[in-house]
Amino acid sequence: KRIREALLADPPFHSGTPLDHYALATGLSWSDEARHVSRYLPPPNPTNPQQKPVLQALSIDALLQLLSLYHVRRDMLIKALSISYDMKTVEDIRVQHLRWEAITMDHHHNDSCHSKDHNMAQWEAFKLKVLMKIERESPVDFIHKLDKLWEPHQFKNVLAETCPRCSSPFFDREALAIEFRRVVDRRPHHVD
Repeated sequence: KRIREALLADPPFHSGTPLDHYALATGLSWSDEARHVSRYLPPPNPTNPQQKPVLQALSIDALLQLLSLYHVRRDMLIKALSISYDMKTVEDIRVQHLRWEAITMDHHHNDSCHSKDHNMAQWEAFKLKVLMKIERESPVDFIHKLDKLWEPHQFKNVLAETCPRCSSPFFDREALAIEFRRVVDRRPHHVD
């Protein structure tokens, strides 16, 4: 009973790694505990010498659930970081992406200019930086460190970009952070 309670603590505060805790919970068929602990797991890395033996000891189902969680999270983030420019697109599709009008509040509402001609190379570099971060973080750690992502030095090139037509900034830091949080919160945070 104490072990189960320790695994359900927020965060789990016992010895071992989150992967060890996940292996214990799945090995004992404790699905609630495995689901909870999976929120604290960084992406599985079979080349990591500490993770490899634990990953090899997991059941096929437990390993597939874990791999599926990170595969779905990564795919959803890639899709989310693709900007939806067209407001006429079906909302079910747009809700999965950053919405242009939400991240470019001032520029989008500028009646004299509706240009979407921003520097895609800078945006792609920003996407890569975010994807590299998620590849190293657990779902909980990624959410906790999300605010640091918006520090000016992290994405100054994206924020400094101005419209070639009207010279107003394309992106609004606060609006981008809010919209990014919306799409990040849509992703799964634990195994099913």
